[in-house]
Amino acid sequence: MKYTHWMILCIFAFLASCKIIEERNLDGDKVVIVAPPNNLQTSISSHTFWWNEVSDALGYHLQIVQPDFGFIEHLELDTLLSKNQFTWTLEPGTYEWRVNAYNGSSETDFTYHTITVDSTSDLSGQSVVLLLPVNNFQTQDQTISFTWEILESAEEYRFQLMDDFDNSLVEDHLLAQNAVSLTLDEGDYVWKVRAQNSFSNSPYSEFSLSIDLSSPTTPDVVSPSYGDYIELGDSVFWSRDTEAVIDQFVLDNDSLFLSPIVDVEFSISGNSGSYEIDTGTIGQSLFWRVRSMDQAGNWSDWSAYSKFVIN
Repeated sequence: MKYTHWMILCIFAFLASCKIIEERNLDGDKVVIVAPPNNLQTSISSHTFWWNEVSDALGYHLQIVQPDFGFIEHLELDTLLSKNQFTWTLEPGTYEWRVNAYNGSSETDFTYHTITVDSTSDLSGQSVVLLLPVNNFQTQDQTISFTWEILESAEEYRFQLMDDFDNSLVEDHLLAQNAVSLTLDEGDYVWKVRAQNSFSNSPYSEFSLSIDLSSPTTPDVVSPSYGDYIELGDSVFWSRDTEAVIDQFVLDNDSLFLSPIVDVEFSISGNSGSYEIDTGTIGQSLFWRVRSMDQAGNWSDWSAYSKFVIN
């Protein structure tokens, strides 16, 4: 069989298209650490461990031990990361930390650095790590427990609660412990904490909090109209409060909804909702209604029920 010039070119093109794309080998690469610098001695306990990105790496492996990897007394941290930064708070002591980059088939060698956090009492360069409630938390509970991490060398903590509307002071407490529980009115707040000792203060750390006791507006039935005929696969529609995050839909053959055929909750956003009807028999009358829940957990009233007939 004789091959023409264009046939040979086509064969080469096909073979080139079938070439396996190999993942780049990282064995010869090195992770270059940006911060903290090697052999750093500091009174600051909170640090952002930061290194340059490695081309074609899928992630990074960060480990921190005490005092060093030659003789590990304490594993402080062992984590896989997709980004090239990670913030961690260290108690006073000497640590060695290392990081490498990896992809699906290879990895770099580890790069090592040492850091020493001394036990100075100067709090000015340290930060209080707030725990609960988390930032931007929304709830219908009025009794709130505020907690934060203990900061080395702190003798006490200044806790303040501010009204987020006008920044007025609502609560101000000097505490020996790292927690306080308060009962609050509905509203939007900012809570903040700083550590203090006899000659220094840390900066304030702050989170936002909303106590919401108000229910969302009641959804309104849109279509089909009461008593209309629909076919299986058609949807029913309603309008809803845009602040709501969950809707509950119920379907029953009785308007008392004592034994619903369908009772589902689903996440939803926007000012409208719908549900596809996939159950029922021809000529059957079915009743439905819906209600909404906001992010704080408040439920609206049930909508007026409606009825349709399976066609």
